[in-house]
Amino acid sequence: MDNYIRVTHIANGLDNLIPVGTLHISGLPSSDFAFSGVQAQPGGWNWLDADFLHHHFAASFHPVIASLVSLLRLRFAVATYRPVFVSLSPAHGSILIFRVRLFMVPADIDGARFLRSWQRQWSEKYLASTFKRSWFSLVNVLDYSEKTWRDSRRHVSLAEIGSLLLIPFASQGKSSGPDPFHIGRWKDGSAFSPSLAKKPSSLEEIVQRIYNSIPPPDVSGYQIRPMPKTAQVPTSEEVVVSLAKKRTKALPGVRTTLYPYQINSLCKMYEKETTSQREPVPNFLSFRSPLNSTYYFDTLNPAFYSNPELYVKPRGGILAENMGLGKTLICLSLVCLTKYDVSIIPEDMILHDEQARGSNKIPSLCDVSIDTINKNSLPWKFYEEDIPSSVVEKLKHNPGSFKISINHGKSQWSERTKSKKIQPTSKSLYLCGTTLIIVPENLFHQWNSELKKHIDDNYLHKLFVSDRFKKPIVLPSSIYTDCLPQDPKELIQYDLVVITSAAFAKQDLDRTALAHVYWKRLIIDEGHSMGSKSSNISVLCSALQTERRWVVTGTPTPGLTNLHMDEDESGHNTHTKKTRKYVVKKAFNVKEDLVKLGNLVGNYFKIEPFFSQPRLWSSAIVKNLASSGFSSEMSLRTLLSSLMVRHSLANVESDLSLPQLHHEAVLLAPSNQNKLAINLFNAVLAVNAVSSEREGSDYMFDPANRSQLRRLVTNLQLATFYWTGFKQSDVESLINVSKHCMEKQKSGGSQAFSQSDFLLLEKSISAAEEALHNPQWRTASMLHEMQYYVRGLPAAFSKAFSTGVSHHLAVFGAPQITALQEFFYKNRFMDMGDQALLEEKLDAAAKPFWKSYWSDATQRESTKFKKQESAHDFDVHFLTDETAQEANTMYKLSPSKKTKVSPKRNSTEEKMKSSIRVGAENSFPGQDIKKAEILGTASAKLSYLSSRLVEHQLEGVKSIVFFEFEDSAYYLAESLDILGVNYILYATFVGAGQRANNLSDFDDHDVEKNGGITLIMDLRLAAHGLTIISATRVYFTSPVWSRSVEAQAIKRAHRIGQKNEVFVETLVLKGTLEEEIYKRRQTDNAADSSVVDDLKMQQFFQKHEFLDFISDCEYCVFSSPSVGKLPPTEESDASYSLLRHRPTQSLSPDGAREWVMRLFNADNLEKFNSSKRQKVESEQLNKELVEGKAFSDVKRRKVVSKKVTF
Repeated sequence: MDNYIRVTHIANGLDNLIPVGTLHISGLPSSDFAFSGVQAQPGGWNWLDADFLHHHFAASFHPVIASLVSLLRLRFAVATYRPVFVSLSPAHGSILIFRVRLFMVPADIDGARFLRSWQRQWSEKYLASTFKRSWFSLVNVLDYSEKTWRDSRRHVSLAEIGSLLLIPFASQGKSSGPDPFHIGRWKDGSAFSPSLAKKPSSLEEIVQRIYNSIPPPDVSGYQIRPMPKTAQVPTSEEVVVSLAKKRTKALPGVRTTLYPYQINSLCKMYEKETTSQREPVPNFLSFRSPLNSTYYFDTLNPAFYSNPELYVKPRGGILAENMGLGKTLICLSLVCLTKYDVSIIPEDMILHDEQARGSNKIPSLCDVSIDTINKNSLPWKFYEEDIPSSVVEKLKHNPGSFKISINHGKSQWSERTKSKKIQPTSKSLYLCGTTLIIVPENLFHQWNSELKKHIDDNYLHKLFVSDRFKKPIVLPSSIYTDCLPQDPKELIQYDLVVITSAAFAKQDLDRTALAHVYWKRLIIDEGHSMGSKSSNISVLCSALQTERRWVVTGTPTPGLTNLHMDEDESGHNTHTKKTRKYVVKKAFNVKEDLVKLGNLVGNYFKIEPFFSQPRLWSSAIVKNLASSGFSSEMSLRTLLSSLMVRHSLANVESDLSLPQLHHEAVLLAPSNQNKLAINLFNAVLAVNAVSSEREGSDYMFDPANRSQLRRLVTNLQLATFYWTGFKQSDVESLINVSKHCMEKQKSGGSQAFSQSDFLLLEKSISAAEEALHNPQWRTASMLHEMQYYVRGLPAAFSKAFSTGVSHHLAVFGAPQITALQEFFYKNRFMDMGDQALLEEKLDAAAKPFWKSYWSDATQRESTKFKKQESAHDFDVHFLTDETAQEANTMYKLSPSKKTKVSPKRNSTEEKMKSSIRVGAENSFPGQDIKKAEILGTASAKLSYLSSRLVEHQLEGVKSIVFFEFEDSAYYLAESLDILGVNYILYATFVGAGQRANNLSDFDDHDVEKNGGITLIMDLRLAAHGLTIISATRVYFTSPVWSRSVEAQAIKRAHRIGQKNEVFVETLVLKGTLEEEIYKRRQTDNAADSSVVDDLKMQQFFQKHEFLDFISDCEYCVFSSPSVGKLPPTEESDASYSLLRHRPTQSLSPDGAREWVMRLFNADNLEKFNSSKRQKVESEQLNKELVEGKAFSDVKRRKVVSKKVTF
C-alpha cells in the first residue's frame, strides 16, 4: 500500500510530467461523474479517475476511451478534465463536453524505480503491448496545439470551437493504428484536423523523401559575427567566421577560389570535425509540448522521456554533394585548412595505468616542452619556421603517443603462433596531423590531377600508394610507391596519404603501420562501395583508430543518385530547339541500399545503438520503413540530417552556372548491311510466331524463353551498328521452314495460317533471299569483318588483298586494308607502273598475310576484345518439334543449343577466293595510287562517327564516344586506326592501372600540336566519379535505355570546371527498334525494366516491321553536318608526299558534308611507325602519370592500337 501511495504521489506531480495534448469527450454519464473528482489544478481542472471509470463503465467504452483508461490505470499517464458547455442554437440549447488534458509519465522521472517496481504485478510483455496499442490509438485523435491546451473558456459557441473531434464516451467504434498524417500533427504540435486520405507511399518514395528533406549547410550565423583579428593559431570558431565572411578569398595552399556553396560545405565539415557534440540517439525523437517544452519518445522501446539518451556525434559525416559539384576539391580544401591540426588523445580510449618512467634523470627544458606539446596536441608546425631546427627534428622523431588495449578476438595469428607468443595487452598509437584517403583505383588519377590543379605544389607533403608503382617515384613534395612504410613514425610525417582501395585491402592489421596511428582524418571516396561489413575494406576501416571520419559520395547509397540535367534538345537537321531541366532518378533496390547505409552508420561511424547491436538497424529501420512505420522515417531523417552535408539543386543554381549542354538525336538511314541483318532478325521472330502459333514453350515471347529473347534483342541492337552473326546455312533453313509453313494445310484443305501470317512468311522469305543473293553479305557472314569500299586502286591490289568487288569498287576487311596500307608504305618509292614487279611484290606480301590470317582465326576469337563470331553466337529457336521434323531441312535450334558462327577455314577460304577471281577484272584501274579513297563502310553509324572524329582531330577537339557493346568499339577502333585518328580506350578489358594512364594521356594530350583525340569509353565505367572536362563532344553509339546511366555518362564532361559548351549526340538508326527505344525512354524517366521486359517494346517487336530494301548503294559514305570552321587542307604535288583527308566543298541536300578519306595518309603512316617503336616501360608510364606529362606525341605510345592491346 505504501508503494502504491508513493507511485500515486510521483504520478500526480504535474510539474514533472509531460503535457502532450487534449481530448474532447461527449456523452459522459453526468449524474455519476460529471461534477465529482478531486481538484488537480486551478481553474476547475480535476483528476480523471481511471479506476472509477473502469469499474463502472468498462463494458461500454469507446475504443479510444478504453485506451486512455488503460494508460491511466497502469500509470503511464495521468489526465485532468473540465466541463465545457457548447451552445448549439437558441432553439437547441447547449451540450456538455469534457476537455481532457493528457500528461505522460516520463520513464526517467525521479522515483521511476518505484513506479517500475509497482508495475511488476503485470508482465513486461503485457505492459509493453498495452502501452504501444493504447498510445497509438490516441495519436490520431489528440489535439497537440498550445491554443487548445490553454483555452480556459467554460462556455463556447459551436462556431467558436472550430475543427473539433468529439469522442463519444460509450460506443462500439473501432480504433486504428497511427496515421502518418496525425503523426505529422504530433510532430508539428498542430490542432486536430481530419486526415487527408492519401495513397500510401512506397518504400522508395519514403527514402527519396527523407533524402530530399535534408537541410543544406547554414553558415549565416557566423556571417554576422565580428571578424577575428589574431596572429596566433585561430580557434575553430574563428576559422569558420573567417571562411563565412571572406567567401571569395582563396584558402591557404588552395590556388582555386571555391564557389559559395562549396565554402558552406567546407564550413559545415570543419564545424563537425572541431565540435564535439552529443545528440539524442536516433531512436529518440524530439517533440514540443503544448507548453513549448521539449520531450522525447523512444521508438525502439516505446516510452516517453524528459531527457534523452545521448551519443557523441562522429567528428565527420557524409559529404553527399550531387555529382559534379566538386567534392574532391572540398575535401582537399579541408585538408589544407587543417594542415596544422594534430589528433588529440581521446579520454575514453587511453589506458591510465601506465607505469611511470623509471629514470630519475631530470628532463631538459626542451624535453619538457616537447612532452607538453605532444600531450596537448599543439599545432607546432604552424610555428615551425620560428622553432630551432634541432627542436623541430626532435619533434619529428618523438611524436606524441598513447596506449590502448588490444582486442585479441580479431587477431590474425594462428593458434600455434599464439601459443608460442606472449600477446601484448596494449599498443601505442601515434598522434599525427595526417589525413588518410582511400580511393578506388579508377579515381587515383583524378585525385592526383586534382591535387596538381587546385593545391599549391609544395603546400602538402604527400604519399601515394598503389600497386602500379613497383618502382618508387620521388618528387619534391610527393612519393609514389606500392607499399607503406613499416615505421608508423615515418608514415605520419606526411600531411596526406592517398592509397588505392586494392592496396588498402591487402593490409594486415597485425603488421601494418596504419594500425599504429591515431589518424587525424580518414576519408573514403565513393563510400557506397563499403556496403558490405564483411569486406576487407570495411573491416580495416572499422578497426583503424581515427579522430575524424568522412565518406565522400554523390549519395550514401548508389540508389539515391539524382542527376540534375539542363540541356537543349533538337532533332537531326532541324532548327527547332527546346530547353529542358529535369531530374534523373536512378532505379534501385531500396532495401539493399538501406542495408549498405546501415553498415556505414554502425560499422564505420560507430553510432549507437547500431554499433553495439548490428542487427538492430535491420529490425528497427529497414523493416519498419517497409511497413510504413512512422518512427523509422523520423529516425532516419534525423540521423541523416546530422551526418550528411549536401546542397539541393536550388541551393547551388545561384552560385554555379555551367555552360549550356546541347543534346541531339542523330537519325541515320540504315546501310544495306544494316537492313539485311535487321530484316533477318525480324524474319526469325516472324517465322517463330507463325510456326509456334504464338503459344507454348516454342514461342519466343513465352516467359520460359525470356533469356533467349533477351539475347536475340541484344543481337538486334548490335545489328544497328553491324552484325555478321548469321550463317548462310541458317538463312537457307529459315527459307525452307517458311515455305513448309506456307504449304501446310488444315484437314479441310485450307491454309493452316491466316492471310496476315502468310504475308509475314512471304516477307521473311524475301528478306532471307535478299541476304543470300548479296555477295557482300555472304562474304561478311564468312569473315565477320567490317567492309570498306575503296576507289582508285590498280587491279593487282584487289587481287592480292581484297575480300570482294562491288560495282567496280574493291572491298576490304580491316585486316586486309591494314596489310595493304603497310605494303604501300614500305614500297611507296618503287615504280608502281612496273606491273610485273608490282605483282611480284604484292604476291610476296599477300601469301604470308593470308596464311597468317587463316591460321590466326581461332586465336583472334580468344582475345579479350573480340568480334561477334565468339562474343555473340547466334542462338534462337523458332520452330515446334513437329514443324522441324516435317520440314526435314533443318534441326531445331533450342534455347540450350548454340549455332557456332565461326566458318571452317578451308571452305571459307575457297568461297572467298572464288568471289574475288570472278570480280577482280572489274576493279577500278588506278591513275595516281596516292589518291586512292575509302568511299565508305558497310555501317551507317561507323561512317558517321568516323567523319565526325576526323573533323574533330583537324579542329583540335577532344571527344568521348560511349559504347554499350564491345563490337561497336572494336569496329570503331579499327576504322580510326585505318584513318589515322587519335584515340584512347577506357574499357573493362583494360587494367585499372592502365585506365588511369589512359585518362592522364587524354587530359594531357596537346591538341595544338597533335590535333584532337577521342576517348572510346565503356558505358559501364561512366558512373564512377570520373572527371573528363577536357572533352566537349560526346557521342552515344546507340540510345541508352536507362536515363540515369546516360545522365551519369554526360556528367563526365558537363560538370564543374567545364568552361565550354558541351554537345552530345545519340546515334539512332531510323525505322528500327532504336528509334522506338529513344521515343520510349523520352516519356519514361524512371524506366526500371530492361528493353525486353518493357511491354510497349515487346509490342513493337511483335509487329514484325521489315525495312524496305533498295540496293542502290552498298556502302554509306563518310558524311556528317559540319560543326565548325576547319583549317585549310593543303595537298602537296610532290610525288611521294601523302594526301590528307578533306571535306568536300559542297553540301548534300540534307545539309551534310561528305569527306574524301585517303586510303594512304600521313596520320595512318605515323601509327604504323609508332607501332614498331619500343614499348614504353610501366615505370615510364607511371612517371608520366604522376608528373602530368604525356609524350610529345601521344600517337607513338598509344596502347589502344589493335596490334598492341587486342
